Amino acid sequence: MPSRTKKFRGTRTHGRGKKAGRGAGLHGGTGNAGLHKHKVQYMLKFMPDHFGRHGFKINVVTIPEGSERIDSIRGAYRTRQDIRTIVVDGSPFSSLEIVAALRRGEIVAMLVDRWEGTGGVTAKFFGEDRRFPRGPFVLSRATGAPNIAMMPSPITWFTVPS
Repeated sequence: MPSRTKKFRGTRTHGRGKKAGRGAGLHGGTGNAGLHKHKVQYMLKFMPDHFGRHGFKINVVTIPEGSERIDSIRGAYRTRQDIRTIVVDGSPFSSLEIVAALRRGEIVAMLVDRWEGTGGVTAKFFGEDRRFPRGPFVLSRATGAPNIAMMPSPITWFTVPS
């Protein structure tokens, strides 16, 4: 039996119609190219199980907002995304939770750019000297986990009604 390609020899479009064989016409999707490059934020948000045997285990360090409604909305979103929340509320055990998560090889996310305390560590940030809290640096030294500065990029654009 002749192959499909040989069967279409001598025909102009090989059975694809006039435009389907040009460029990426009916080529299919774009696959997962660029997950370590320009699609890294997309991969971290929508495909947390992509790398590793069971994906990343993510922990977010936060303080209580003070509003039950906001805390419940955040909690519901993080539960849906399988993100564990470590609440720092003055208890000495919260730092032990953070250290335990880092020693298990999990990701611990901390928001450090809104810090206005005294002391801290001075570091270059976007070409200017900025002060950051000492906590992440102490945790890094104690556990051997690296500090990675990340800046979120907007993945979903939306407008706020006025």
